[in-house]
Amino acid sequence: MNKEELKKSIISLYKKLNPVKIILFGSWCKEEEDKYSDVDIIVIYETKKRFLDRLKELYLIWDIPIAFDILAYTPEEFDKMLKEKNPFIERINREGEVIYERLEQGSSSMV
Repeated sequence: MNKEELKKSIISLYKKLNPVKIILFGSWCKEEEDKYSDVDIIVIYETKKRFLDRLKELYLIWDIPIAFDILAYTPEEFDKMLKEKNPFIERINREGEVIYERLEQGSSSMV
């Protein structure tokens, strides 16, 4: 699977959650992946679920035959971490690739 196919697959899987943003980071983002690389993504979406329940939901949706790590934040949580200058989130925001972004209610952009 190449990077473009991977991005399309990720968007297809998680689009039903109506995410605000999906960010790819790590080796796949940098195009440094090898056969041992996992996929690292953050899905930002509106939900009332607890953090661990969100992760479970996202893990159960995944059906791409590649190992992966996923994080799930609400828009408010992500913005708060940016404002607090969380080093991990700042790095992802700077170096990660936004592969999907909801522009307005009902419209989206595959970046």
